[in-house]
Amino acid sequence: MDSRQIEAEAARWLVRSDKPDFSDHAALAAWLASDTAHRVAWLRLKSAWQAASRLHALNQGVEAPTAGPRNFQALRHPARKSPT
Repeated sequence: MDSRQIEAEAARWLVRSDKPDFSDHAALAAWLASDTAHRVAWLRLKSAWQAASRLHALNQGVEAPTAGPRNFQALRHPARKSPT
């Protein structure tokens, strides 16, 4: 499997695992443990997912929601008010 395929699979896992009814934790853990490249791709995409969520929230002037998989807490930033 090449890096693009691994990245695509990591993206599929990330989207699936973000759903409230996700219950396939054992399969995800097995996939992550099966190859270091899987874990690297997962962590890279999860980080980007969380950063995008924070940027969107900051742009809206509200606190960033939890992003990415439900079992990982995104960093929280206080809402920022525009200077008056």
